[in-house]
Amino acid sequence: MAVASARLMELDVFKVAEATVDAGSNPGEVIVDLQVEEKGAYSLNMGTFSQGGEVSGETSWAMRNVMGNAEKVQGTFSLGHKLSNVFKVEASQPIGFGNTGRVNVSVFQSLLNLVKHSSYKERQRGFTVELSDPESPHQLSYEGSWRTVLPEKPTPPAKKGATATPRPAGQQQPGVALPTEAGHSFKSSVKYVVTHDTRDDRIMPTEGAFVRASTELAGLGGDVKFWKQVVEAQAHATPLGGA
Repeated sequence: MAVASARLMELDVFKVAEATVDAGSNPGEVIVDLQVEEKGAYSLNMGTFSQGGEVSGETSWAMRNVMGNAEKVQGTFSLGHKLSNVFKVEASQPIGFGNTGRVNVSVFQSLLNLVKHSSYKERQRGFTVELSDPESPHQLSYEGSWRTVLPEKPTPPAKKGATATPRPAGQQQPGVALPTEAGHSFKSSVKYVVTHDTRDDRIMPTEGAFVRASTELAGLGGDVKFWKQVVEAQAHATPLGGA
């Protein structure tokens, strides 16, 4: 029953899912009592954060189990004071057929303003498809994304009495060197992630270890080709056995 309750909680639909088993009135008969409390179908959150010298406001929303199939649709939008922005919509659905796997599909668009320090803006548009299982350490995903680098020189402070001449977005100013990555590119990549986690608590662990290794291969079509591997590791222990 503990396994069944855990699987229900992994659907991210219920606040509480508890199952108990009692003996029935007849020999060989059992009574299964399942008590669940469902999360709200809709949620909305708003907040602010600072990253890279830019303050942004963020709004996120989610819809759970609207069709009754443990599906989840969520979206995020953020806008910074330098006009950097991110928009993402993600849909998640259990695969079913007796397993606990899920398929996640997302589309995204972002604009990163790096004019002040690097004289360009970077825009990305794309989508991802991901297969994962909360009971498995393995995760596989595909990403297709279009990247555009827009060279742009920082605007100097205007002099008193001077009139600034507007310039079309993305147009290079005279004397500004174009970054080698300027223009458009398309990335088509697959990514594999494996995770080993024995921590006693994911937020404030005191014992255990965490290791995550990811391998990404780009070049399955498109004009971006690379191979990237990243390893994260943590180890936690209580000194002198907590004495």
